[in-house]
Amino acid sequence: MNYSITRIASVILAFGFFFGCTLLQKSSTSQSDKRTQKQLRKQIKQLDKQLSKSDSTASMLYQKGELLIKLAEKKEVGSRLSTYQQAHTTLMLSAQKYEQAYTNTDQNKASELLNVSWSNEHNKGVQITQDDSVLASDYYKRAGDHFHNATVIIPDSATSYKLGAQAYYHSQQPEKAIALLEEAQKQIDRPPIPVLEQLGYLYLQNDQPQKAVRIYQQAVSISDQNTNLIHGLSNAYIANKQHQQAIQLLESLVEQKSNNIIYKQSLATELYHIGSQQMDNLKKKQSKLTENNFNSVDSLFQRAHTLFNKLLEDNPQNINIKQQAAQFYLNSASVYQQVQSIATGDLASTVQKRMKEFLTESLPLYKALTEKHPKNKTFWRNLYQTYSYLGMKEEAQNIKSNF
Repeated sequence: MNYSITRIASVILAFGFFFGCTLLQKSSTSQSDKRTQKQLRKQIKQLDKQLSKSDSTASMLYQKGELLIKLAEKKEVGSRLSTYQQAHTTLMLSAQKYEQAYTNTDQNKASELLNVSWSNEHNKGVQITQDDSVLASDYYKRAGDHFHNATVIIPDSATSYKLGAQAYYHSQQPEKAIALLEEAQKQIDRPPIPVLEQLGYLYLQNDQPQKAVRIYQQAVSISDQNTNLIHGLSNAYIANKQHQQAIQLLESLVEQKSNNIIYKQSLATELYHIGSQQMDNLKKKQSKLTENNFNSVDSLFQRAHTLFNKLLEDNPQNINIKQQAAQFYLNSASVYQQVQSIATGDLASTVQKRMKEFLTESLPLYKALTEKHPKNKTFWRNLYQTYSYLGMKEEAQNIKSNF
């Protein structure tokens, strides 16, 4: 018997990137400006000359910021960032000047202009995504660009970062979604949990498990009773090969929510994975299997065995659980087979017993799977191998033509 040892995939926590948003505030758009980009640039240049010749005043800076916003709005949505950045810097400086001059009437002008501009960009993104079920990726990209623009206008606007990342994700641009959420971390003193959860999820989806671990740890430190975050962290640990840490978290989750199928599947998977690694180490490092070493590893498989049996008992019609459990039993038998050569005496009998137990457990599951999926050759092949090892030669021969 020489089955391929394939790790049973731990279920990655799905994080929903869905749009269900409404306009945060009424978009206050101004009348369409008739000036061209060239005319606006000329006026900005003239203001820059005045600013260079004398001390800049709040009013002049405000005028420049207003012109920069109008110029940005004339550009294609994906080409506005740098102009909005200039506008933000200029208007913030204007606000400081107004404050220093104690002009109570005018000191909020710059902030109000930024708020209006932010609202326009943010709400345009929301409007595009209102009917997300029919949008093509280029529409999502456009929405993402609007939200991105909004984050530059008001850099601590958490909602714009979150929705922008969602839009970029839907437009098949995960790198842009990640970059936007990373910028949110820099700009917002205490990033909200949804932003951290999105970023952790995207790191996992894009093979950056170390970063995912760091982000999920940060999120869990803020909300340590959030089971979604804890499960996300366990998946990050799994992807980063920190299996003991993953097991600790999953045990806690199973204890808190004993009826959760995903948590139990994930824990059983990790116990199997750790057990198979340790059994492989025993074969490589030990010339003879000792009872203490064997019992320690054997207990991991027995715990996983108990979890799968409970899952099958509680969910008798769940075909996915049957498939995972059957693969677990078959793979576990193969793992035990690897240490047969270094097992002697009573341990040799125990190893043989475990192999037979696991194969016997897999038998009715593979029968059910072949009935449900009669064209699946892998299921038939595994059933054939199980029959063969258990000495059921006639049954094995009867199904051989199915694969």
